[in-house]
Amino acid sequence: CRKGYHIVAIMASLVMGDLVYHDIAMQAQVVLIGEIFSRMVPFTLTYKSDTWLANHLIYGAQNRIRDGRLGRTNLLTVVYITGIGVFVTALLISPVLPAVPVRFHQLITKMAYAPVAVGDAMGELIGSFYGRHQFKVWGFGEINKKSMEGCAAVFLGSLLPCLFYLIQYDACSWSWVWLVVVIAIASTITEVASFRSTDNLVIPATNALIMVAAFGY
Repeated sequence: CRKGYHIVAIMASLVMGDLVYHDIAMQAQVVLIGEIFSRMVPFTLTYKSDTWLANHLIYGAQNRIRDGRLGRTNLLTVVYITGIGVFVTALLISPVLPAVPVRFHQLITKMAYAPVAVGDAMGELIGSFYGRHQFKVWGFGEINKKSMEGCAAVFLGSLLPCLFYLIQYDACSWSWVWLVVVIAIASTITEVASFRSTDNLVIPATNALIMVAAFGY
């Protein structure tokens, strides 16, 4: 349920960008406002609540077993980090936009966020069920571990959606392909190296910085 919401929410925001918002700043503002009222406010107000609403509807469905007693702390951190990530990533992407045709603006946004939407989710799902080669990481939770299998899933879950977007936007030159490969590698590294629960900020922000460097800023 936790990662199902994760994938659907981010991918829906990216699809809405194609259909409705052609201005990246406006898109980021709408997503951030939605994040504030749909997650930040209810998660904050019910953080210490022991009601059915908090236990089952807001926190219960998204808690990770390995977080143990720190489950709510982890989720609240993720909620705020995600909101900050939307703002920071949009800010970092903005210098890139004048350097690319307008038709590629949504492509740039998707290449920053697809590794979070799909790669991060696949990493947790594959790592949780099939992870055999585990190693420790820093983060909130009673059990802070990742696995090599999960890392491979992050890489593929970052690479394949971005390659699909290149086809969608007819940007299949080798320069774009190599940029996608670099982003997939960087997303895998930052997903592992970032303090657990902060990757919703670190991954897209790092990807945005890579594109800033790639386009000469």
